[in-house]
Amino acid sequence: MSDLEDGNVEVDLSTKSDGKDQERKQTVLSLFGVQLTAPAELKYPFAILLGFVGINTILLLLLRKFVLLN
Repeated sequence: MSDLEDGNVEVDLSTKSDGKDQERKQTVLSLFGVQLTAPAELKYPFAILLGFVGINTILLLLLRKFVLLN
């Protein structure tokens, strides 16, 4: 019988940090104690974030329009 059948599966969700992660990331947005980070090499992370939000909003509005056409 395998571990999956027994239900004895262990998943390690811990993250091991040696301090180098903080050096390679930059904070893009901090809201209500939640920080959105990006790689330090990224030149315009906030512009990319706004692009993703804008594209997703447009797609949501288009989808909503086509669904409500019934």
